[in-house]
Amino acid sequence: MKSKLITVGKYPQYANKGKQVKLSTLLKEYRKTASQIAKSQWIVFFLKGKFDRYVSLKHIQSKLSEIYKQTCLWQVISLLESWTSNLANRFRQIVINSTLPQERKKALLYLNSFKGKPSFKHIAMHLDQKVAVLEKNTHSKSFEYWLKVSTLEKRKPVYIPLKANKYIENLEGELINFYQLIEEDGKLKVKLVKEIEDKKDRYIPAVESIKKYKQIVRRFREFLRNEMNRYINRLIEVYRPKKIVVEKLDFRSPELSKRMNRLIQNFGNRYIKEKLRRLQEVYGIEVVEINPAYTSQECNSCGYIDRRNRKDTEEFECKLCGKRANAQVNSAKNVLKRASLLGLRPTIAKKKVLEVLVKRHLERLRGCNSAALEVLKGNPYYRDYLNDFLNSCSGGNRFL
Repeated sequence: MKSKLITVGKYPQYANKGKQVKLSTLLKEYRKTASQIAKSQWIVFFLKGKFDRYVSLKHIQSKLSEIYKQTCLWQVISLLESWTSNLANRFRQIVINSTLPQERKKALLYLNSFKGKPSFKHIAMHLDQKVAVLEKNTHSKSFEYWLKVSTLEKRKPVYIPLKANKYIENLEGELINFYQLIEEDGKLKVKLVKEIEDKKDRYIPAVESIKKYKQIVRRFREFLRNEMNRYINRLIEVYRPKKIVVEKLDFRSPELSKRMNRLIQNFGNRYIKEKLRRLQEVYGIEVVEINPAYTSQECNSCGYIDRRNRKDTEEFECKLCGKRANAQVNSAKNVLKRASLLGLRPTIAKKKVLEVLVKRHLERLRGCNSAALEVLKGNPYYRDYLNDFLNSCSGGNRFL
């Protein structure tokens, strides 16, 4: 029988606000229930010497269904068993390695400093097929999966749209009926689990593999250096610029592995900076680094910022003034303008950049008898600034 390995990966989720609220409420109740189950299981442990996965949970007061409580029970017991096992192993290690009497004191000091039993206030939900089901999305190309999750409302599940994790998808194996719903930095995230074959027994490493890998990396870096050098030299030869305006470059791609992205990102950034520094020294070309936030969403013609302006990587159409342009050209023109725009240092926070851009755009509209108000009202970027602006326009009438 072939041995299996388990790998876990995040799948970007796009649940709307209503679904997010339901899932957050579910997670809070799940954590509350987990704490109650843990207290009950400790009593069982001290009475029987072990935890009980099949104990009745009807005495646990919870809004979760009995099936959900059973799922929660198994997760809690797994965590408790892992904790007690680690504690016992550590205790044995200390005792075995100790000598009389000093090491015995150290062991006692270690046990005395132990922080206590595990907490369940912030655990993730581990869901199986009893309460969550993964379904393929065959009706849209915007995302690949639906994760159907039972909620606190009976027969009213939440369907979470999920984008595929390309790294996990490309691994040989099968997704299994086990899902993790976690909360990080106040945001809900979904992890899927894949079972892959363990090939350690059949893998025969080559003696020269490390040497060959280093050769490949060296050749790859030489290729990147030559290509970057060729393009930048051609730019200088053709356009002979007095000033070069650049944004913080990101060489990463979702199509590549983490290791390859890290290699390209680290080397690419370092070499570009070295090359630009040499251009300054040799030719006296001024190099200006700008903050790139929203350059792809801002209209170069009227200054309106809206994520819907950019249809894709090629097409740009302003929702306010209607201007159409190549998305890359529009973005490049915005990069050039940023070089002379005060208050937008490269290190400034993205939220502050949005505030400066929105206020600057509203000032351009001051006094206009414009039909743009309804468009701006529907744009979340303008929500925090629109009322103050209207009140400043002669009692709020000049803009209407």
